[in-house]
Amino acid sequence: MNVLSRMLDEAAKFEVLAYHPKCKKIKLTHLCFANDLLILTKGNKDSIIGVKEVMQAFYLFSGLQLNYEKSEIYATGIGMEKIQSIQQATGFKVGLLLVRYLGFPLVTRRLTVKDCAQLLENITARIKRWTNKYLPYAERLQLIQTVRGAKVSWDVVCHPKSEGGLGIKNTITWNKAEVYGKFNHSKVTVGAGGNYFNFEASNKR
Repeated sequence: MNVLSRMLDEAAKFEVLAYHPKCKKIKLTHLCFANDLLILTKGNKDSIIGVKEVMQAFYLFSGLQLNYEKSEIYATGIGMEKIQSIQQATGFKVGLLLVRYLGFPLVTRRLTVKDCAQLLENITARIKRWTNKYLPYAERLQLIQTVRGAKVSWDVVCHPKSEGGLGIKNTITWNKAEVYGKFNHSKVTVGAGGNYFNFEASNKR
């Protein structure tokens, strides 16, 4: 994600896409968590096409392609005619506000207990189903004691079995090696709306 983050920031810098009005002051182009990415940009066609061009360039680098079936645009303060024009030009689906992520509403105010109630109920219900289905009472106590007493470093777990570990692959280290290997000599031109920039992934910050 570091490379994609840089590409989005560079795209805003060279005006391939425009900052969202509320994010321009702090130069914020995106937020990411796990496998999810939220891109923040101005609500015009050129900026959305610019985002699409950046994602296409990232695909050429990494082989990771945007899934249009799981991608949506959320807009406010612009007319439906403009939204439909953007949708036709990009192929993105149009989502509806209020947006929820992991069960939480994405709002500018502080979250309340009521906002979190549904997520807490879902988590509690899932844990109860799992423990009731698979573990008798005595084993539940044993599981709790084991978890409380476990203080094994993840680095140790990732060691080979011959060195006392479990032989589990360290996905962070493996992913970095794969990404750096692909990006070491990559260069691409990214542009939309008459603005372009050359991006070299080997120039890591």
